[in-house]
Amino acid sequence: LEKSAYAAIELALRALNENDEVTGLASAAPGADILFHEACKAIGIPTTICLPMQVDKYIDTMFHNFEWRSRALALIREKKQLSPPAVLELNDAPGLPSWLRGAGTNEWERGNRWTLDMAVTLGAPKVTLLALWDGREESDGPGGTAHIVRLARGRSGVNVEVIPTATMLANS
Repeated sequence: LEKSAYAAIELALRALNENDEVTGLASAAPGADILFHEACKAIGIPTTICLPMQVDKYIDTMFHNFEWRSRALALIREKKQLSPPAVLELNDAPGLPSWLRGAGTNEWERGNRWTLDMAVTLGAPKVTLLALWDGREESDGPGGTAHIVRLARGRSGVNVEVIPTATMLANS
């Protein structure tokens, strides 16, 4: 469903970009995150890759598929060449910092909070979380799409736009 997902993300981005100046923040996970960065590039929307850990550890942890890995590495290389670089790493070591161990969170949840906080504190008049999601709370683990949607819905001033995956499945 990659082509359908890309088309849906691009359509939503074009609508957001129609009346506002848009800047994108997202991780680089296989699937929707990479498609988001690629669609933004096609439209001319600048993005920053926000990783919850060092690039090398992130790539080793997230990618077992060569094609998605190659696409993520190409995006990261491209973003690192910008001035200033548009790749941010929340942590310089694997796992959580020692002061957060035992806090009942993980690096993925921390990364979601960090990315959302950055979006809110950039001073934009409007913040939108665009989520390609099946709508199921139990469908992904801690720090997944359901987590960031819950966080965004709990923040005042954050608009949540969900691109439902069910519509793509129905049209395939």
